Amino acid sequence: MTRISPHDLDTERALLGWLIYRPEEIDAVSGVMQATDFYRPDHAALYLLIREMRDRGEAVDLVGVAERVNRGGRDQEYGGLAYVLHIGAEGSGPALHRARVIADHATRRRLLRALHEATERAYDATIEPAELLRQVQADARALEGGGTDAEEFATADELAADLAQAIADAEAGRAPPPGTPVPYSALSTMLPVIPYGEVTVVAGRPGSGKSRIGMELAHAAALDSIGTGEVVVYSLEMDHRTLAAREVARAARQSAAHAAEVSLPRVRGLTTQRLLAGSVDASDRPHLTGALDELAALPLRVYRRQSVTLSQLIASMGRAVRGAAHRERRLRLVVVDYLQLIGIERAKGATEAEGIARAMRELKVFAVENMVAVVLLSQLNRQSVSSADAMELPRLSHLLGSDSIGATAGAVILAHRPVVIDKKKPEDLAFLVLDKNRFGPPGVAEMRWDGASGAFLDPGEVW
Repeated sequence: MTRISPHDLDTERALLGWLIYRPEEIDAVSGVMQATDFYRPDHAALYLLIREMRDRGEAVDLVGVAERVNRGGRDQEYGGLAYVLHIGAEGSGPALHRARVIADHATRRRLLRALHEATERAYDATIEPAELLRQVQADARALEGGGTDAEEFATADELAADLAQAIADAEAGRAPPPGTPVPYSALSTMLPVIPYGEVTVVAGRPGSGKSRIGMELAHAAALDSIGTGEVVVYSLEMDHRTLAAREVARAARQSAAHAAEVSLPRVRGLTTQRLLAGSVDASDRPHLTGALDELAALPLRVYRRQSVTLSQLIASMGRAVRGAAHRERRLRLVVVDYLQLIGIERAKGATEAEGIARAMRELKVFAVENMVAVVLLSQLNRQSVSSADAMELPRLSHLLGSDSIGATAGAVILAHRPVVIDKKKPEDLAFLVLDKNRFGPPGVAEMRWDGASGAFLDPGEVW
């Protein structure tokens, strides 16, 4: 007995009819499903037509849609004019619920196809088991991303229209920022934002503060995203409580410094260690309460686990994109701490550098496809760690897999604190080396390090 693929034509017609009268809801629907989730091709064509009309600013109602359907004698592409008028009379919401039902059926259909293809490959003795597993994992990631469809290509007229709109927005001062904020003035003159659609690598020796940079970038992006966006952090090295304690200690110390009109390093108490030990002075309690409230208000999400494979990471980031869309927000920044703790599946005989190259490629693809800024933290190799000269600045070549990182990353920031190598060097001296910068000149930003809160400061913030 032949089974019919999962679908619900009544729900598809109800959604399309609803969108004809409520075209403003198509943006929310687009965050849940795509055109190829429809079971009938003419339903997919009608959905794309409604969306195109709305994007072009045309009036979307039953009369307008019927006119476009009947234009040029192409109504059969949409099931015929009479069928479209019938759909218009059947519309009913809620749109998001119906879109999720359609998307769920489409995922089941894709899963059935993937399982059938995987079964056929498993019988092929010429395919190595490791390669078979890699293919299955790739299929699973494609399912997480919803598969591919006819929407994956932009036509030349769409490119021209999009560019014209971007130019007009820029001229009118309406252009959205091309990335998330850089919280250091000394660095932002060279790298104004952490750009969307790019992988930015932050690297350093153990103890250099690279994890702190990742969290400060996440914190700045989250503050900038309240009400509109979200930030996701994968902290594979530090447990969540310590991570939160560092954030709260920094915010509480800033509050105390502002109240006392002194610079941050002059604040005593309110360290991460004292917070975790429950040693908080009564005078510090208001600053702590305010810092906790600030953290709670941030649109910041932290991955619950401290171990993840590359496949799991990509799939999780895809879910984060869709989850943000369901909450009517946009995922703006992903921070991964750090590269060497990701379980990168490698084919038999592949080197570690080849595994890193694969990770960089997949993260870059994710960033481009979702227009998300990705910050990837990394350790420097042993050559850098064993350097005898504490004032020697790290270089891109000190990164394991530097060839693939240099070719793929939009920017590479190297954190350096001379005291990590030579204890006689000033405790507060730090540098951020912008060794690769696709968006401007490279350079070096001299910074100050506040050991009590584990934070990088611009020199002007210390007095």
